Amino acid sequence: MTKYRCKICGRSFTKAKGKGSIKTHCAAHKAQAHPNRKKKSSGKKGKTKTARRISLPNKEYYLKNKRIYRKCKGIEKTHNENGDLVPCYKGHDISSFYASGEIQVSEGIVEEWLKKKFGNTSLVFNTGTAKKLFDIGVYHSHKPKRNVEFYEIKPRDSKRTDAQLLKKQQSDWAKKAMKMGIMVKLVFYKEDNFEFRHSVIPLDMYNIKDYSLPYEHEKTEKILKKIGPFTKLFNDKKLKDISENYTGHSVKFMREIKKVREKNKK
Repeated sequence: MTKYRCKICGRSFTKAKGKGSIKTHCAAHKAQAHPNRKKKSSGKKGKTKTARRISLPNKEYYLKNKRIYRKCKGIEKTHNENGDLVPCYKGHDISSFYASGEIQVSEGIVEEWLKKKFGNTSLVFNTGTAKKLFDIGVYHSHKPKRNVEFYEIKPRDSKRTDAQLLKKQQSDWAKKAMKMGIMVKLVFYKEDNFEFRHSVIPLDMYNIKDYSLPYEHEKTEKILKKIGPFTKLFNDKKLKDISENYTGHSVKFMREIKKVREKNKK
């Protein structure tokens, strides 16, 4: 016969005290809800986190704020305020420096290629950090009715998703330029161990949407996979000159810091 009922779970009891009573049952509820209650061990040992081991090849590399830096000792060069190359004594965050060097050289290769293509009767210029404009502009006298062209340099790397495509401001500007008779082109590049291969895509009012944000993974990658062929625009000797002129640092230096960066990613 039921005499007592638990207000928490509704279970019925016939005894007030002792084993199997409402009292011991309620005590168990209180113990279960207590904030200091120790949980029973499952018997499985949790994984302990081990600190990632950093491997630095020599004293020219050092850690700062958990990032790897490479100290220059004057062998490499850097640009001063006047744009002249002077000995470099800076410490470089190797990840940031390699990324910026990749951009500078990928653009530099196209810039030098355009100078060679259009010759002395042309003006090839980098637009700098302008948000809307494409990276490189060309004024030439080969075609009097269409003597201005612009080139935007983009990486072809599926891991970099949005970076492969034109931003809305760039896309809008390009459409306006095309309506005025200005030719606009996209130049995609692939980089591996500081070697570069490029592929040029002329843009028009129809295909520009394929190379503009937003990035839609499967649809966008299907389009981008059709780009090609990718070819080297210059030989290794010219690449060496371009790297030193645009970054102040040698191809050898860039490959060295990439090797250290990749080794410490693992």
